[in-house]
Amino acid sequence: MTKNTIIRIIQTIFLVCPILWLIFMVDYKSVFSVLKSINPTIIFFLFALVFVRFILQSIRFWLLITPFSKKLKLGELILLDWKARYYSIIMPSSAGQDITRAILLGKHLSISEIAALTIFFRATGILTFILLALFGFFKLYSQEGISAAAISIAILFILICAVGLILFSERATQKILSFLPKKTPKKINDFLVSTSKSIQLYKKSPKLFVFNLFYALFLHLLFLLFPIVAIHAITGEWKVIEILTFFTTMELIAAAVPFSPNGMGVREGLLLLFFETKEQAASYITISIILYLMLFAGFFVVLWDKIKNKKKL
Repeated sequence: MTKNTIIRIIQTIFLVCPILWLIFMVDYKSVFSVLKSINPTIIFFLFALVFVRFILQSIRFWLLITPFSKKLKLGELILLDWKARYYSIIMPSSAGQDITRAILLGKHLSISEIAALTIFFRATGILTFILLALFGFFKLYSQEGISAAAISIAILFILICAVGLILFSERATQKILSFLPKKTPKKINDFLVSTSKSIQLYKKSPKLFVFNLFYALFLHLLFLLFPIVAIHAITGEWKVIEILTFFTTMELIAAAVPFSPNGMGVREGLLLLFFETKEQAASYITISIILYLMLFAGFFVVLWDKIKNKKKL
């Protein structure tokens, strides 16, 4: 059995297990009654929220491209991002879209620019996500002492800040690169040097850097608005601080698990720890899976591109 086959089997297990759990381990009559009680307007709002967040996320990425190139139009990038989401469905971890987007951007930017852009986009996103998680943890445990999870996330935040400072320092980067073995292939060495120089271009755009942080924070708040509204519709309770704490941590874990397709299976498993009953968890997971199908909208963008290219021929 080859390595790729083993990875595919693991990915399939992550993908299928939540669905099998919904079918065999849950009283679906109870789940259906919960879903039936939810106002259709709320479901529509959740769809609209996900769609708007996708578009705004594409705009954020497009803004970060501007220090390297101004040739790629916003409309082109939004369509490219939809395709990247579609292709990322089977990619490992919830960070799979970074890989598919990077491949699609190959026609517009150099490899080092794409690497720098992806690292900066992901790192600043994680940084603001961790800030929200820390706020939730300190708020939630202010009366009981700080939990081990809060301390772990605080350490992660400090490490990311330290790495960021190193990447933005030309002298520090050169010092670290000097420790590379002498036998390191020239192509790899050149790639690392050019990537570090590309990241340092953001130093020349401090306004863009600060705006990007606030923009990422706003997008994460929109992301958290989905579970806040959905869980209120299911349970009748506003669990804002709990969601701020739990869901940010859950997403960080989903991004860290390498074999889960787009985080599927990891989120669903962790969600069982959040809800009081299996039926509540199943209701939320069902809504999430339905909205997960929005990723397949990228298929129509891919299909349109193929039809358009055939017409040109």
